[in-house]
Amino acid sequence: NPASAYVAVCVESVTVASGYAHAVEEKAHDTEVGEGGRRGKHVYKTLYPWGSKAEFVEQLKQTVCYNEDGLVVLSKPYGVPLTVDYTQRGRAVSLTKRRHHVTGFGESPYSLEDALEGLSQHLNHKRLFCIKSAERYASGLTLLAADEGAAEKARRALLRAKPMLLPYITAWVIVKGYPTQETIRERVGMKFVPVDEEEKQAVIVRDFGSASVKKGTVKPVTVECRTLAKNPTLSVSLLEIATTSAQWHFFRAYSASKASCVLGDLSYASHVANVLGKPRAAVPG
Repeated sequence: NPASAYVAVCVESVTVASGYAHAVEEKAHDTEVGEGGRRGKHVYKTLYPWGSKAEFVEQLKQTVCYNEDGLVVLSKPYGVPLTVDYTQRGRAVSLTKRRHHVTGFGESPYSLEDALEGLSQHLNHKRLFCIKSAERYASGLTLLAADEGAAEKARRALLRAKPMLLPYITAWVIVKGYPTQETIRERVGMKFVPVDEEEKQAVIVRDFGSASVKKGTVKPVTVECRTLAKNPTLSVSLLEIATTSAQWHFFRAYSASKASCVLGDLSYASHVANVLGKPRAAVPG
């Protein structure tokens, strides 16, 4: 089915950690040399380098890897939301959402919606709208459609994958430490647990029954995880995680449940504790 092929291309996404690793590799030597030695902007200070919306659109256009039959696939940069920031509408951002952001590096000045009109013109489409996007605080492939017919084919392909328990969303994740199992396929659940009196956070559970699923308190997810590489010097690993759902920051939560939180992740770092020098999952609730 052509739509299935489109979706197979579009839903592979890369988490913020691997996006950082790529940025570091690209910009590690992007410094100036002066009398005082090497100097220049830290790579994280250039996460949002666009001086205008036109520059933002141009960068997105350069990341397009598929543009056929009414479907467009491009790579969304880290920190770029689908729509405008709610804080601009007078709506407060929760503590949990603030934790998902790497603090101190500001906010993206543009959203995907800001770029759709310009992208449509560059790619010779009357219009473009988003079908599926990588989450805001991650970099990854994003699927756009030029018409409802193409969008419906892609949506049907996604729906067919779910009852077959096919983990169709894949991410490469850089994590701290090394998971104990090199390869694993399992069925886990996601549920919300209180962080404080006002906040809740999604966590992974492995002991749940059909009753909790029917009540809607637990969402079942099929996941496959394998270790692609290890770096003993830095004590980090590169994981490939494939899942049937990426909602509720699944990749962050799942990595933490394996006692290997995503490198640089502030929101789930507290879910991993060191006991006698060994990392252990310490999920609240």
